[in-house]
Amino acid sequence: MGRRQRDLADGMSLSSDDKRGRIRDAAIHVFAEKGYHGATISRIAREADVGKGTVYLYFSSKEDILLDILEHHFDRMLATIERVERPDVDLARGVRVVIEDTVKRLDENPDLFRIMEQQPLLYHERVKDRFEGLFREMVERTEDLVRAGIERGAVRPCDARIVAGVLLSTAAAFPLHLSCYPEEEHPAVLAKLTDEPAELVWAALRTIDAPTASLT
Repeated sequence: MGRRQRDLADGMSLSSDDKRGRIRDAAIHVFAEKGYHGATISRIAREADVGKGTVYLYFSSKEDILLDILEHHFDRMLATIERVERPDVDLARGVRVVIEDTVKRLDENPDLFRIMEQQPLLYHERVKDRFEGLFREMVERTEDLVRAGIERGAVRPCDARIVAGVLLSTAAAFPLHLSCYPEEEHPAVLAKLTDEPAELVWAALRTIDAPTASLT
Protein backbone atom coordinates (compact mmCIF):
# COMPACT_ATOMS: atom_id res chain seq x y z
CA MET A 1 0.00 0.00 0.00
CA GLY A 2 1.38 3.41 -0.97
CA ARG A 3 1.73 6.27 1.47
CA ARG A 4 -1.30 8.11 0.04
CA GLN A 5 -3.47 5.00 0.24
CA ARG A 6 -2.28 4.34 3.77
CA ASP A 7 -3.22 7.85 4.87
CA LEU A 8 -6.68 7.42 3.34
CA ALA A 9 -7.08 4.07 5.10
CA ASP A 10 -6.01 5.65 8.39
CA GLY A 11 -8.63 8.32 7.89
CA MET A 12 -11.40 5.74 7.46
CA SER A 13 -10.48 3.24 10.18
CA LEU A 14 -10.57 5.36 13.34
CA SER A 15 -12.57 8.31 14.64
CA SER A 16 -10.88 11.71 14.77
CA ASP A 17 -10.55 11.58 18.56
CA ASP A 18 -9.11 8.06 18.41
CA LYS A 19 -6.52 9.02 15.81
CA ARG A 20 -5.56 12.19 17.62
CA GLY A 21 -5.16 10.27 20.87
CA ARG A 22 -3.18 7.52 19.15
CA ILE A 23 -0.76 10.06 17.68
CA ARG A 24 -0.52 11.84 21.04
CA ASP A 25 0.30 8.60 22.87
CA ALA A 26 2.92 7.69 20.26
CA ALA A 27 4.50 11.14 20.54
CA ILE A 28 4.69 10.85 24.33
CA HIS A 29 6.72 7.66 23.95
CA VAL A 30 8.97 9.11 21.23
CA PHE A 31 9.57 12.40 23.08
CA ALA A 32 10.41 10.48 26.26
CA GLU A 33 12.79 8.14 24.43
CA LYS A 34 14.44 10.52 21.96
CA GLY A 35 13.91 13.93 23.58
CA TYR A 36 11.99 16.71 21.87
CA HIS A 37 14.80 17.69 19.51
CA GLY A 38 15.63 14.08 18.65
CA ALA A 39 12.03 13.19 17.79
CA THR A 40 10.70 13.45 14.23
CA ILE A 41 7.22 13.40 12.73
CA SER A 42 8.24 10.28 10.75
CA ARG A 43 9.24 8.46 13.94
CA ILE A 44 5.99 9.48 15.66
CA ALA A 45 3.98 8.26 12.65
CA ARG A 46 5.75 4.87 12.76
CA GLU A 47 5.13 4.56 16.48
CA ALA A 48 1.44 5.38 15.97
CA ASP A 49 1.26 3.01 12.97
CA VAL A 50 -0.19 5.71 10.74
CA GLY A 51 1.06 7.50 7.66
CA LYS A 52 3.09 10.67 8.07
CA GLY A 53 0.38 12.56 6.20
CA THR A 54 -2.16 11.44 8.80
CA VAL A 55 -0.10 13.11 11.53
CA TYR A 56 -0.18 16.36 9.56
CA LEU A 57 -3.97 16.14 9.32
CA TYR A 58 -4.08 16.78 13.06
CA PHE A 59 -0.86 18.58 13.90
CA SER A 60 1.16 21.06 11.88
CA SER A 61 4.43 20.46 13.74
CA LYS A 62 6.15 18.75 16.68
CA GLU A 63 5.45 21.90 18.66
CA ASP A 64 1.71 21.48 18.12
CA ILE A 65 1.90 17.87 19.29
CA LEU A 66 3.79 18.89 22.42
CA LEU A 67 1.21 21.60 23.15
CA ASP A 68 -1.57 19.04 22.78
CA ILE A 69 0.22 16.69 25.19
CA LEU A 70 0.62 19.47 27.77
CA GLU A 71 -3.00 20.58 27.47
CA HIS A 72 -4.29 17.02 27.76
CA HIS A 73 -2.12 16.47 30.84
CA PHE A 74 -3.24 19.67 32.56
CA ASP A 75 -6.89 19.05 31.61
CA ARG A 76 -6.75 15.82 33.59
CA MET A 77 -5.18 17.61 36.55
CA LEU A 78 -7.87 20.31 36.45
CA ALA A 79 -10.55 17.64 36.28
CA THR A 80 -9.14 16.16 39.49
CA ILE A 81 -9.26 19.55 41.21
CA GLU A 82 -12.86 19.99 40.06
CA ARG A 83 -13.72 16.72 41.80
CA VAL A 84 -12.58 18.13 45.16
CA GLU A 85 -13.95 21.67 44.77
CA ARG A 86 -17.39 20.60 45.98
CA PRO A 87 -18.38 21.92 49.43
CA ASP A 88 -18.96 18.37 50.72
CA VAL A 89 -15.29 17.39 50.11
CA ASP A 90 -12.97 18.52 52.90
CA LEU A 91 -9.48 19.74 52.10
CA ALA A 92 -7.78 16.78 53.79
CA ARG A 93 -9.53 14.48 51.34
CA GLY A 94 -8.78 16.91 48.50
CA VAL A 95 -5.03 16.79 49.22
CA ARG A 96 -5.13 13.02 49.09
CA VAL A 97 -7.13 12.89 45.86
CA VAL A 98 -4.75 15.26 44.04
CA ILE A 99 -1.70 13.24 45.12
CA GLU A 100 -3.45 9.93 44.47
CA ASP A 101 -4.35 10.95 40.92
CA THR A 102 -0.78 12.06 40.21
CA VAL A 103 0.57 8.71 41.42
CA LYS A 104 -2.01 6.86 39.33
CA ARG A 105 -1.02 8.74 36.16
CA LEU A 106 2.66 8.20 36.91
CA ASP A 107 2.02 4.47 37.20
CA GLU A 108 -0.06 4.39 34.01
CA ASN A 109 2.14 6.59 31.85
CA PRO A 110 5.68 7.19 33.16
CA ASP A 111 6.75 8.48 29.73
CA LEU A 112 4.50 11.51 30.19
CA PHE A 113 6.38 12.51 33.32
CA ARG A 114 9.72 11.98 31.60
CA ILE A 115 8.63 14.68 29.15
CA MET A 116 7.83 17.01 32.06
CA GLU A 117 11.34 16.38 33.41
CA GLN A 118 12.78 17.57 30.08
CA GLN A 119 11.39 21.06 30.85
CA PRO A 120 9.31 21.49 27.69
CA LEU A 121 8.66 25.13 28.57
CA LEU A 122 12.22 25.89 27.41
CA TYR A 123 11.73 24.57 23.86
CA HIS A 124 9.78 27.40 22.22
CA GLU A 125 8.23 30.67 23.35
CA ARG A 126 4.72 29.48 22.47
CA VAL A 127 5.16 26.26 24.46
CA LYS A 128 6.70 28.19 27.36
CA ASP A 129 3.80 30.64 27.46
CA ARG A 130 1.19 27.88 27.32
CA PHE A 131 2.95 25.78 29.95
CA GLU A 132 3.17 28.73 32.33
CA GLY A 133 -0.46 29.65 31.68
CA LEU A 134 -1.69 26.13 32.40
CA PHE A 135 0.38 25.83 35.57
CA ARG A 136 -0.80 29.28 36.72
CA GLU A 137 -4.40 28.15 36.33
CA MET A 138 -3.64 25.03 38.36
CA VAL A 139 -2.09 27.12 41.14
CA GLU A 140 -5.03 29.53 41.19
CA ARG A 141 -7.58 26.74 41.45
CA THR A 142 -5.59 25.01 44.21
CA GLU A 143 -5.14 28.35 45.98
CA ASP A 144 -8.94 28.72 46.07
CA LEU A 145 -9.20 25.32 47.76
CA VAL A 146 -6.66 26.30 50.43
CA ARG A 147 -8.43 29.63 51.05
CA ALA A 148 -11.73 27.79 51.46
CA GLY A 149 -10.07 25.53 54.03
CA ILE A 150 -8.81 28.57 55.94
CA GLU A 151 -12.27 30.15 55.93
CA ARG A 152 -13.81 26.94 57.27
CA GLY A 153 -11.22 26.78 60.05
CA ALA A 154 -9.71 23.51 58.84
CA VAL A 155 -6.45 25.06 57.61
CA ARG A 156 -4.18 27.29 59.65
CA PRO A 157 -3.59 30.86 58.39
CA CYS A 158 -0.98 30.73 55.62
CA ASP A 159 -0.03 32.15 52.24
CA ALA A 160 -2.51 30.14 50.17
CA ARG A 161 -0.73 30.81 46.87
CA ILE A 162 2.64 29.61 48.11
CA VAL A 163 1.07 26.51 49.66
CA ALA A 164 -0.75 25.75 46.39
CA GLY A 165 2.47 26.07 44.41
CA VAL A 166 4.38 23.85 46.83
CA LEU A 167 1.66 21.18 46.78
CA LEU A 168 1.63 21.02 42.97
CA SER A 169 5.42 21.15 42.72
CA THR A 170 5.68 18.28 45.22
CA ALA A 171 3.37 16.14 43.10
CA ALA A 172 5.31 17.07 39.95
CA ALA A 173 8.55 15.89 41.59
CA PHE A 174 7.31 12.33 42.15
CA PRO A 175 9.03 10.96 39.01
CA LEU A 176 12.37 12.30 40.22
CA HIS A 177 11.82 10.62 43.57
CA LEU A 178 10.92 7.37 41.83
CA SER A 179 14.17 7.47 39.86
CA CYS A 180 16.08 7.03 43.16
CA TYR A 181 14.86 3.43 43.35
CA PRO A 182 15.64 0.38 41.18
CA GLU A 183 12.90 -0.25 38.64
CA GLU A 184 11.83 -3.48 40.31
CA GLU A 185 11.00 -1.49 43.47
CA HIS A 186 8.81 1.06 41.68
CA PRO A 187 5.47 -0.73 42.33
CA ALA A 188 6.14 -0.86 46.08
CA VAL A 189 7.23 2.79 46.17
CA LEU A 190 4.19 3.89 44.17
CA ALA A 191 1.96 2.05 46.63
CA LYS A 192 3.32 4.24 49.45
CA LEU A 193 3.59 7.46 47.49
CA THR A 194 0.04 8.60 48.23
CA ASP A 195 -0.17 8.04 51.99
CA GLU A 196 3.12 9.52 53.15
CA PRO A 197 3.03 12.83 51.23
CA ALA A 198 -0.71 13.32 51.87
CA GLU A 199 -0.30 12.84 55.61
CA LEU A 200 2.78 15.07 55.69
CA VAL A 201 1.10 17.90 53.76
CA TRP A 202 -2.11 17.74 55.79
CA ALA A 203 -0.22 17.63 59.10
CA ALA A 204 1.55 20.86 58.08
CA LEU A 205 -1.66 22.60 56.95
CA ARG A 206 -4.37 21.61 59.39
CA THR A 207 -5.39 23.51 62.48
CA ILE A 208 -5.09 21.75 65.82
CA ASP A 209 -8.82 21.01 65.89
CA ALA A 210 -9.03 19.75 62.31
CA PRO A 211 -9.57 15.98 61.99
CA THR A 212 -6.91 13.66 60.64
CA ALA A 213 -9.18 10.70 59.94
CA SER A 214 -10.64 12.30 56.79
CA LEU A 215 -7.44 11.50 54.92
CA THR A 216 -8.42 7.86 54.64
